[in-house]
Amino acid sequence: MNEQATRHLHYKEIPEEGELFKRNFVHMPFEDFEGKSEPYANSSAAAKKYAADAMHSHSLKFSAIIWSDGFESNTNSISINKNSAANAKTYKYDSSIGGRTIAFLENFANRVINVDAKPEYGEQDLSILLTSSAYRDVARLSVVAAANSKIKLTLLNISSSNEKLFAGILCNINAMEGSSVEINYIHNQGKGASTAYATSATAAEKAHISINNIYVGGSITKSINAMRLEGDNSSGTINEIAYIDDAQMLDATASITNAGIGTNASADSRVVASGSATAIIKGYAKVTKGAKEAVSHIKEKGITLDKRARIEAIPMMSIEEQNVREAKHSAAVAPLNDEVVFYFLARGINMESARSLVIKSTITSNISAIGSAFAKSIIPSILFAKIEEGITGGIPPHNVSGLWF
Repeated sequence: MNEQATRHLHYKEIPEEGELFKRNFVHMPFEDFEGKSEPYANSSAAAKKYAADAMHSHSLKFSAIIWSDGFESNTNSISINKNSAANAKTYKYDSSIGGRTIAFLENFANRVINVDAKPEYGEQDLSILLTSSAYRDVARLSVVAAANSKIKLTLLNISSSNEKLFAGILCNINAMEGSSVEINYIHNQGKGASTAYATSATAAEKAHISINNIYVGGSITKSINAMRLEGDNSSGTINEIAYIDDAQMLDATASITNAGIGTNASADSRVVASGSATAIIKGYAKVTKGAKEAVSHIKEKGITLDKRARIEAIPMMSIEEQNVREAKHSAAVAPLNDEVVFYFLARGINMESARSLVIKSTITSNISAIGSAFAKSIIPSILFAKIEEGITGGIPPHNVSGLWF
């Protein structure tokens, strides 16, 4: 990989996209969010109200609540450090994938959220409610899993209004030997939000990393997930689910690299788009020389519900090792299947319900891949509030109707 450190680079010094995807990306107006950003009034009260709503409707208690200028934690595994410039690690990026986005997050992150997993903690299922309550709100997330530890972390990122704002997360995951890490990002911002998320994950020998992204809210979303299986017999998955409508735009990149012997990597992206929504889903897989007996899969699937909706699925693969067990990629984008709709209509199901059933069937398998009980409890409600009522932002009431795991 051609990696460059972004710590000392201003985002304007970096091209919006590198050679790999320079013709296929959604523009993010970063310049609009450069000015000084102060927290909105009552941001603490709003965050605590959302947490109370989750407890009331879903019987779920967050391990930590974080807002623009505050933090509460119910566990020793999650801490926060506001002196990010002095304590943050140098992040690296593949110069051909989303360099400007990562540099912007580097330039404006104002705190570090630290999550630690240790074997003596047992298997943890942690959750963070992160409410974006400032015009520009960017945080680092550092997840360190010690050898043989196990952790599941769900991060629900919401905004407290439909006002124009920018929310971003720059995440680094370090899974040490024999550890297991699952990260579930749920993006449910209000309609005025522009959001950017970048994750760099590294797995040591026999470690496993699972990254699950659920995109629902926001006006423009850019997501970059890069996973490198460094240790022998390590494994990793990136699963993405998106339902976008109106004029929403999504630019999601999943990059997986097999670097160790006997590694197993996969990326599966599923997007449903309606109205005049635009989605560009890019999967890039690389098997480096020396990664013998590697397995690498890229799968992308898109369904458009309206003629104005647009989905581009771009799978790419680079194989440098001859002794590979399996390497394959696939992509399919199609409009709503008329025969499937007719099947439902013939059985007395109306058009609106038929569309809802098709959407749910498309995303169910990726939800089933999530191990966190916390994530599985809240994801369907957020998705269905959008699918059935067009509601984004906040925490909707409990609803898992019509979903089969």
